Amino acid sequence: MQGLQLLQTYLAHEKYLDEARARVQELEREIDALVLERRNTSPTPAATDAVMHATNSRGWFGRLWQG
Repeated sequence: MQGLQLLQTYLAHEKYLDEARARVQELEREIDALVLERRNTSPTPAATDAVMHATNSRGWFGRLWQG
């Protein structure tokens, strides 16, 4: 009887691993699609201006320290 339980446990574990691998592959495909989408879109002018302003203001918290 112990051999049967061991086999059932092994098969359940294998099924879990197969499902986990499939989920990982699905997530990798989603990541690839998001990376491609991000590469194909350029930042908006407003976002670029905000980054430039923050950089010119001694970092992101520059406005807090200007007196």
